[in-house]
Amino acid sequence: AKLTKSGHIAILATQRTIKSNYVREIIAKYKNTPTSIWPVESQALVALAEAKVSGSVCLKNKVVYLMEKLLPVSIINHIDAVVMGCTHFPHLKSELQSAFENAVYWIDAARKQATSSCHK
Repeated sequence: AKLTKSGHIAILATQRTIKSNYVREIIAKYKNTPTSIWPVESQALVALAEAKVSGSVCLKNKVVYLMEKLLPVSIINHIDAVVMGCTHFPHLKSELQSAFENAVYWIDAARKQATSSCHK
């Protein structure tokens, strides 16, 4: 929540991650605050990332269309921080930036977790 000026954060992850105690605790922590956290679970986004890594062309409009199916555009337009909560999603960062045009803070949760584990 410290990395947002608008108070609107999207957490992109798999269903398992979104339903995890860790993510539920984060959402609960900010429930009665000005910060709005939008959990977005998408296995389809994982499939697009896997296809891109394997050499397929990933069209930005597919990612934009998918995000607009999962979140109303009125919410997407206010999000300025996106947490990529799956190891696959950084591969789609440029496509995701097309979907979340106002997002200026991009958090690679897997990288952050690995970095913090190395410093313990």
